[in-house]
Formats: sequence, C-alpha cells, structure tokens
Amino acid sequence: SHSEIIRFFLEKNKKWTNTNSHYFWGEKTTKKRIKPTKNQQPIDFETKTISKERQLVYNDDKIRFGKLFHDFMSQIVNESDYKKAKLKMNARSDISQELKEKILILSKKTISNKNLKACFSNKINAVCEKEIFSKKKSIIPDRIAFLNKKEAIIIDYKTGVKQKKDTQQIGLYKKTLTEMGYAVLDTILVYLNPSNLSVELVHNK
Repeated sequence: SHSEIIRFFLEKNKKWTNTNSHYFWGEKTTKKRIKPTKNQQPIDFETKTISKERQLVYNDDKIRFGKLFHDFMSQIVNESDYKKAKLKMNARSDISQELKEKILILSKKTISNKNLKACFSNKINAVCEKEIFSKKKSIIPDRIAFLNKKEAIIIDYKTGVKQKKDTQQIGLYKKTLTEMGYAVLDTILVYLNPSNLSVELVHNK
C-alpha cells in the first residue's frame, strides 16, 4: 500500500517513530512576487468548461466489453457477491441489453466452471484487481484466490486473441507472489469470446 511505501522511506532515512504523525524534509522556499509595471497590459485567459461524462464510452465493442467485464468481475470477491453485482449491472442505463446479457452469461459460466468454482467459494479469501508493488514494477492481477494462508491461485481474464505476452504477464504475477512467500498452485488464463459466448481456460502451472 502507499502508506507502507511511505513508512519504508521514513525508516530508510531513520525518521520513523511510532508516536509521530507528521514528517517534514527538504528546504522551504518562497517565491518573490513581481509587481507589474504601469505600462504592462493585463493577460487575457481563455476559459473552457469541461463536463465529465457519467460513464466512459468506447467506440470499439471488444474494448468496451473487456472493460465492462473486468469491472463486473472485480466486484465479485466470492460467489455470493454475484447477485448484487448483477442488480447493479442491470440498473445501468448506459449499457445495451445485449451487452449486459453477454457479460452476465460469460461471468456466470466463469464462476460456475468446475475448474474455477473453488476459487470463488465463500469459504476462501480473494483479492480482485488490487495493485501489488514489487522491486521492479507494480502488478494488478485480475484475481488472486487464497485457498489458505500460504497457497494461492492466480486468475487473469482475457477478452482478445491469445498472445504470448499473456503467459509472460501471468508468469510475472506468479513470480511476484512466490517472492512474497506464497505457494502458487496454479495460474489460469480465462479467454472469453463474446461472439459465441465461450469460455476457455489455459493453465500455466
């Protein structure tokens, strides 16, 4: 987390104490105000009002499906969360009914898949799309299912064609968790096809 990174920085610089909640470093500087001359003309600024859209809309249907599917699955920590996520999805007015049905059908197939069902059980802990900081770079796995305190399974959803970098990416996730002290029992790439509503699993143990 960010707080742990800040604490690490403070400890490294021997500034951390358990009682202090405020820290200061560096030199405070002040900027000198320059008084305008009598002949100096005022500067005109052009102002624009930018309104933020309620939901980001993608022109490419495949990209939009991928974004929405990942967002939907990030809400499901355990299988008991599916109903709530479904109600939230159905309440959205910015998504077509056809796209909603594809997301709901494929997400249900994913959760109920016999090889994934244990990873969505209400009896386990899971982390969905949470950033993990490593020595070289940060990673954001789609789902890490912790079967117990030491063993985990990593799942990553893919809505495009199979690529070599998919295996490399989930391999990096496994390496990072292994360095953190976890035994990664399996890494699973879940390929979703909204055209024929199919789900394909690729194991990379």
